[in-house]
Amino acid sequence: MKEIGNCLYEIYFHLQQTSRA
Repeated sequence: MKEIGNCLYEIYFHLQQTSRA
């Protein structure tokens, strides 16, 4: 589950950056 959470966190962070750009 930890691995999935890490992946989700990375995707979420990337999505936020794309939204800001």
